[in-house]
Amino acid sequence: MIAAHGDDCAWLHAADLRTRLSQSDRAFVNSLLGPLANLKNRFQSVQLALQQFLNAVEDERDLLDRELRDLHHDAASNKYEFEPDALDAFLNWMSRHRTHQDNAAYLMRDEISRAVGANQPLSAYDGGALASVDDRLRRVAKEQATRIHLDYETNKHGQPILEDSVLDILRTRHDADPQAFLNELQNFLQQAAVALHLRNDTQPSQLHGAGIGVSRMPRRLLQIGLPHHAFTQTLKQAFGSAMPPGDSHILSFFQHEDPGQIRLLTVDYWLAARFAAVVKSLGDRYQDTTTGAQNPETTYFCNIDPDGEQNLRPDLFLPDDESMRLRYEAELWLGQQPDIGVVQVDQHGVFLIREDADGQHADRLGATLDAAIANPDYPKMFGLHGRLGQVLTDVDSKEFMALLNQQRDAMKQRHGLTSPNYQRWDRMLTLLKPLVD
Repeated sequence: MIAAHGDDCAWLHAADLRTRLSQSDRAFVNSLLGPLANLKNRFQSVQLALQQFLNAVEDERDLLDRELRDLHHDAASNKYEFEPDALDAFLNWMSRHRTHQDNAAYLMRDEISRAVGANQPLSAYDGGALASVDDRLRRVAKEQATRIHLDYETNKHGQPILEDSVLDILRTRHDADPQAFLNELQNFLQQAAVALHLRNDTQPSQLHGAGIGVSRMPRRLLQIGLPHHAFTQTLKQAFGSAMPPGDSHILSFFQHEDPGQIRLLTVDYWLAARFAAVVKSLGDRYQDTTTGAQNPETTYFCNIDPDGEQNLRPDLFLPDDESMRLRYEAELWLGQQPDIGVVQVDQHGVFLIREDADGQHADRLGATLDAAIANPDYPKMFGLHGRLGQVLTDVDSKEFMALLNQQRDAMKQRHGLTSPNYQRWDRMLTLLKPLVD
């Protein structure tokens, strides 16, 4: 009996030990799997975010590639100066270059690590950090692609595809074959179009006779923006030679600071209002009314806009160039005033500060204030004018006039009432008054 009792106790103790060991094993496994599962979820979250970023970039790449190739043909109004075959050759070479690929991958991993946190594993990802790294990754990719292209060009692996100045490209093509270049310019001008339906309306000569000196309609204004470059003057002459014959086209130029673009603004218009048929009929009615009056001094006059008679309405036409430049210079001064602050001048240049739903943006107006004043163009002028109109909406007109008068008095005291400098400032400040009228 003693032996049997010993066996039973041994069995009970063994069973209890097995139970305790099993519970200990389960507790150990659970304590290990819990953090591992959490770690797995965190890594999958990071992996998903990076995969979504990669998919978005690939979609943008494919879209850009399609659009570039779709627009790179003779019927397109926009001309992109690159060779598709050269682009394919460069992309193929870049994707096979092990060293460049390793460098790019290292720099991008470093940016991701910074976004997650210094010296932190990817599991420290908090759910929003990678969203802020988008711009930095794009900057790294662009800088690395530029370095790779420099190596590609320096070591003559193939035809370069990146060029800072479009006029450098055009000068090379012009020097190689001037006539082919002129033919391409003519084709470029022929592609210019506007969203306007032009009727075969009454010509001026039909209303006022053949001796009025007004050309046939419609007229087309071609406003061409060229960057500063040694080839600019030659290109202007080439555009003049490429213009269609006759006087139905007017060519005008302005300069801008983007070396990668030639801008073309096309404006089609019919004829001055005084030549329109409806205005001619009004003139006939006026003549009939006054001719039949018993009192020879009686005139027929219908005043439908008293404000217009007092010159309180804005002009229908743009001011002359000198007035536009003076207003622009005055608005550059006004934009720098502390209570307005839409123009910022620093060591980086002169900038127009604008705001939208995405925050603040700085549009460069020139390298210096003198350069901005000396080289204005319509987009910059109207951009500054519109921005000032926004910020001055709620400004009290008396306070605004006090600011202008304070500057006028300062200029009078500095230069004297009869000096040309004061006369110029007086005119500039007068041009600012309509901003709050």
